[in-house]
Amino acid sequence: MSADRPTTMSAEEELESLRQRVDELERLLERQRESEAGRDELLSMLSYVPDTVYMLDRQGRFLYLNRVRDDFKISELLGASAYDYVWPDHQARFRDTIERIYATGEPQRYEIRAANTDGDWSWYSCLLGPVWRTGEIVAVAGAAANVDELKAVQESLERANDELEMRVAERTRDLEQANEVLRREAAQRLEAERARQEERRLLELVLDSMDVGVVIADRQGRLTRINPAAAKTFGVRPGNADGFQQRWSGAAYLPDGSGPYPADQHPLLKALRGESVGGEEILFLQETELQAIWLQVSARPLIDGEGTRYGALLIFRDVTLQKRALIALRETEQRFVSILENTPAVVYLKDSAGRYMLVNRAFEDAFQLPSEAVVGRADHELFDGATAEQLEKNDRQVLRSGQAYQFEETVPVGGVQRTYLSVKFPLPDARESRYALCGISTDINERKQAEERLQSEQTFLRHLIRAHEHDRQLMSCEIHDGLVQYMSASLMHLDCLTTEPQISKRGQNSLELARHLVRRSVVEGRRVMSGLRPQILDDEGIVSAISFLVAEQASPGELDIEYDHQVNFDRLDSLLEGTLFRIAQEALTNVKRHSKSAKARVRLQERGHHIYLEISDWGQGFDPANVMDDRFGLKGIRKRADLLGGRAQIVSQAGFGTTISVSLPLKPDDVEREPSASR
Repeated sequence: MSADRPTTMSAEEELESLRQRVDELERLLERQRESEAGRDELLSMLSYVPDTVYMLDRQGRFLYLNRVRDDFKISELLGASAYDYVWPDHQARFRDTIERIYATGEPQRYEIRAANTDGDWSWYSCLLGPVWRTGEIVAVAGAAANVDELKAVQESLERANDELEMRVAERTRDLEQANEVLRREAAQRLEAERARQEERRLLELVLDSMDVGVVIADRQGRLTRINPAAAKTFGVRPGNADGFQQRWSGAAYLPDGSGPYPADQHPLLKALRGESVGGEEILFLQETELQAIWLQVSARPLIDGEGTRYGALLIFRDVTLQKRALIALRETEQRFVSILENTPAVVYLKDSAGRYMLVNRAFEDAFQLPSEAVVGRADHELFDGATAEQLEKNDRQVLRSGQAYQFEETVPVGGVQRTYLSVKFPLPDARESRYALCGISTDINERKQAEERLQSEQTFLRHLIRAHEHDRQLMSCEIHDGLVQYMSASLMHLDCLTTEPQISKRGQNSLELARHLVRRSVVEGRRVMSGLRPQILDDEGIVSAISFLVAEQASPGELDIEYDHQVNFDRLDSLLEGTLFRIAQEALTNVKRHSKSAKARVRLQERGHHIYLEISDWGQGFDPANVMDDRFGLKGIRKRADLLGGRAQIVSQAGFGTTISVSLPLKPDDVEREPSASR
């Protein structure tokens, strides 16, 4: 036999080689079935997770989706840009998030607005992380809360698996006829296996990246998976099933904390029995951390394609912040009700149509009406026409302006008209719409009567002072026209006698003494006239009268007084002029007697509807709080200013002089009062 002759295989050897290839293919199929079983289990888990799971490339194109809307197919979205389904204002944020993951390799949390299952836009809380392959980030994968479309992905995968199995069956039947086809099919199977393993790793990454606690148990109740969020909530390692069970069992209480949570009602046990639990709240008291947390728990049985239960899925969210906010809101409401019911003021709420929504106990007591007889009714159903019209007019003003107002309102109570000081303000809702009005009314009937009595007394005092000034004016005129004139005439006769030669020396001395005494009497009479009411005040007005007073009080070398006036009026009411003069007179008298100051200043200014008088010195000063009770000068200044509706302010400090500032309305009847309705 030649060495170049090719060696041929016998039929038995070829059959043996073919059998070996078949065995190899069967082993590959067995590994594939095991991988598919694990993949089916993971997909089944994700079908119960209330989140959307997806994978994107760096350009934001969909590489994977676990569910989509009913009017889309996954095959239509794969390769499409996710930005098309993101709210336009959030696309830049989404793009920046993907780039940040590629740059840092760290998972990113963010909130985004995207299309939901109803074809509308919804908010999603997302966690997006990197997908590594051979040390490089090849994609990003994440989960978005509040999406329920994982089942569509599962159905799509099942159809793909069924199709793949049919293809495998066809290849198997053709194995004996086409060895090349067998090798190609085996290579395809190996590639598909690697893809499924990669997909399983991605799904596990998504599960571990979720901020929702996920726990899986097998049919015997053994915990087979605890994701990091669930482990972190209970302070155990993700694989520590025993620790998780102990923490759960020892810390679970009824939501109100009234007792331990029944062990036989454990949501996971219910799910193993075939029941579903949705959104049940459980309180957990962590004794070591001395804190309480509330979890919202859901559980469902895991069922395979044949309807057999093979485990249970437990999902929970931490709702502690929401629960505490609700508790705080209830406590605030209780405090509000306590204040409302115990305040002596009348408090009420009305809707925009004027119907009472709420009244407090003081309202019921004041009007002798139970709340049941008031709520739902309007003012015209409770009060007479005039009263109701007044109240409703004020309410409309508040609701129309959107601002708070203060009113004096008169309401009949027990057949007697009583006055209330009412503060009313609008209540806006979340959209800033004024849906209601709140009123707080205080009975000021006694205060109102006291104010009226005080006003009457002040009016009487003003008339009394006016009459007193008039009497002083008359007395001054009587002295001027009577006593001073007689004294002046007497002085003239005495002056004539000084020329008589027959008067002796002794007589001349007596005559000179008489002339001196008469002159002093004339001066004293004029001084008394000025003290009573200087004639210049009635003849020329307050500006000239104060100028006369300054000249009278100044002393060369002892007290220099500067007088500055800036006014537009010619004359004022006689009572106002008299008050200004008396205040200036009292202040300058105090400067001269007590301040020991070498100078003083008087300012008279007209500003708007008021006149301002200011007297200042640079003397030794005093403490206004320690003035003795028997000193009435400063009190008189304040009382005079108050009586005419003005204000008097006295500022002094030891060693720094004294300033008396007085503000009076130009018309004495313009006494400042609170308006009946004010904002």
